[in-house]
Amino acid sequence: MSSSFEDTFRTAHPAQQAYEIARAALIYLGAQIQQENPAQLMLVAAAAMSAVSFGEYVTIGIRPFDATACDVWVRSELAAPGAIFDYGKNQQNVLAVQQAFMMVATQAAAVQPPPAPPPAAQPDPFELLMRAAATQPETPAPAKAGHHLFISYRRSDSNEAVGRIYDRLVRDLGADSVFKDVDNIPLGVDFVEYLDEQVKNSTGLLAVIGPTWLTVTDDQSWRRLEDPNDFVRIEIASALRQGIPVVPVLVRGAAIPRALDLPEDLQKLARRNGISVRADPDFHNDMTALIRKLAQ
Repeated sequence: MSSSFEDTFRTAHPAQQAYEIARAALIYLGAQIQQENPAQLMLVAAAAMSAVSFGEYVTIGIRPFDATACDVWVRSELAAPGAIFDYGKNQQNVLAVQQAFMMVATQAAAVQPPPAPPPAAQPDPFELLMRAAATQPETPAPAKAGHHLFISYRRSDSNEAVGRIYDRLVRDLGADSVFKDVDNIPLGVDFVEYLDEQVKNSTGLLAVIGPTWLTVTDDQSWRRLEDPNDFVRIEIASALRQGIPVVPVLVRGAAIPRALDLPEDLQKLARRNGISVRADPDFHNDMTALIRKLAQ
């Protein structure tokens, strides 16, 4: 199997109406719509997580045929970086979109407007169906407005895992909602005050903890956490001090540290409820659970 699958079918609906039907079909299937372009008649969504789906990307394009018909192009491709084989999931996604499109179109045609008001005031049957479809839950739940996450981590401990976590968060929440690196601290500024300000502007801090997070040492063999100028310590201590939610994200089999193993200004971290994000094949399921909880 290849990493993608696509198909095209023709429908007896004007292009704009077909676009709305396609959108409603994605919502019905539980897909998370990530990009909408009514002008170009394009939709991009992430398929709902299930036993047969790992959150593949689904793209729908509407191509007008004439005033009363159009072609609907559907493509599904793997979301996991470097994945080659889809084991039939992409074809299943395309078929599911086609079937949902037909079902939504049939239901829209069957909805009848109420007879009482004059024609100009009667609700559009298609609009009624769109409102009903919009009440279907999406997976994962959308992030809160203004959501801004600060990711705190040690490169020597969890750099690769954080890269994947960051990419998934950006995909679902947007690049402006996630702050990961502190390499660009302006010259001449107090880095403690700078990190304090970055944390202050966040709605939550993800403390990514791997197996060496607690024990990693500096060039003099001193434990990094014991250094008051350690960036990780500054970031987490700042969030705890300011009352910003801190979520331990455990990777590579790590556990939440005990309070007695932490400096005094980090000991509250031991009482924070955390979540494990495992490697494949569990990665996307764990990330979906994390994003859902962040949106609550």
